[in-house]
Amino acid sequence: MSGLRLALLAFTVVAGAVACNDAVETPVGTDRGAGGGFDAAAGTDTGTGGPSDGATGADTADGTGTEDVEPADAAGGDAEIDSGVPDSGEPVDAGLPDDVQTPDGGPTDEGNADQGPVDTDAGMVDAGVHDGGSADTSQPVEYPPDAWGPYLAGVYNNNLIYDQNRKRTVPMYFWYPASAQGAKQATYMGLMKGQAWEDAPAAKTAGPFPLILFSHGFKGIAFQSFSLTEYLASHGFVVAAPNHQGNTLFDFTSTDEDVANVTLERPKDVYFTYEKAVEFGKTSGHVLEGIVREDLTAITGHSFGAFTAIIVAGSEADMDRAKAACAQGVEADIFCDYVPYYAPGTMLRMDPRLPGLKALVALAPGGYNAMFDDNLAKVYVPGLTMGGTEDTTCPLDIETRPIYNGMPKPKSKAELTGATHMSFTNVCSIPMAQAIFGDMCKATMTEERAFEIINTLTTAYLRLHVNGEGGMHAWLEDPYIAQQLSEVAWIDER
Repeated sequence: MSGLRLALLAFTVVAGAVACNDAVETPVGTDRGAGGGFDAAAGTDTGTGGPSDGATGADTADGTGTEDVEPADAAGGDAEIDSGVPDSGEPVDAGLPDDVQTPDGGPTDEGNADQGPVDTDAGMVDAGVHDGGSADTSQPVEYPPDAWGPYLAGVYNNNLIYDQNRKRTVPMYFWYPASAQGAKQATYMGLMKGQAWEDAPAAKTAGPFPLILFSHGFKGIAFQSFSLTEYLASHGFVVAAPNHQGNTLFDFTSTDEDVANVTLERPKDVYFTYEKAVEFGKTSGHVLEGIVREDLTAITGHSFGAFTAIIVAGSEADMDRAKAACAQGVEADIFCDYVPYYAPGTMLRMDPRLPGLKALVALAPGGYNAMFDDNLAKVYVPGLTMGGTEDTTCPLDIETRPIYNGMPKPKSKAELTGATHMSFTNVCSIPMAQAIFGDMCKATMTEERAFEIINTLTTAYLRLHVNGEGGMHAWLEDPYIAQQLSEVAWIDER
């Protein structure tokens, strides 16, 4: 085991590493185990024992399906945070320059005082939201993507959700638009203070909302990028993130074979999380009741999770070719510790497709030498790829750029000058992180600035491609990017 992997493993006791150099492995297929396969048309499991009761989340009489338990406390700590986010959830003045124009030719209105707060429980403004169709550039932009959205963010987590078909526990976090504050604001791991309110009442009358799936990185955790997931919730998205058991910060003793095996489960975890989110949205009395839109989804992730997201979005990986690349001594040998454990002929693909998938956002992805151009060309939704110029784990020229180049149009790429591999997470804000992670956390770009950029671009991209809000183009092209996101080298191909 390499010294880097030992260092990363040691750090997981504190925070969890999301490294790509030793981290991007290949989940295989989405066969749900001996209990049966998926009904591709319905997107549901057809296990031989029978499904869970979608209304209650309880197992059916024959004991199969999924087990749902009472929600666990989202996070420890009770400190209330002055985040600058209005309690009412109204948009914040983004302070754009006067010459930044919306597609209809008028200046943007970023929540000026005369706008007044958005009624978070009275329904979303009609700006092409939730229609899932082509972007309508004639619609006005009611609130900008570069400021906190019109909703408070709620957070709910359940650590004991069980997939009976795979005999696997899949802890999950959910962030969602809230209509009022909860009892306290979240503190993740007791160390990182967020802006979301634990178990806050959902903005039900404004829903349902599109569903975004987030996949964490190698030795990461569901809430590793909470600055992004909370922000998306404020903009009218439900965000669901599983812990990929066997590859989290709490899995201290994983061997290379263990890591290889858990790669087979990652895309299945994503699909199962989608199923549970939909089920919770249909469960009377659940905090997510009535707010989950099952036919509008997107996938995002960081590092190993970005690789997982790309597979979910349609790419395939050929493990025999990955083995050959390792044998030839490829510059990026991220798979080489794990490929010996895959049977000959192993192909990685997502089958069935995630229902309603509209967009992909890949943050600091790796794994090009398992996918290659021909398989990346199979991605079937618009994709935004981001990377950092100071990322030595998944470098731009070895990973980000080849992955982007292999994907079909429409697609966009953002290279963040001064960002490292961990700039796409909140991990480096944990005490001792910089001392342990070294260069991965020694970014020229501050964490605050990194998330200003990441949040703006991700939110605008999802509102454009998932919601059909054509006005979002103004935040995804010049003059806005040149003036407000000058650290970004941006490419947009339609």
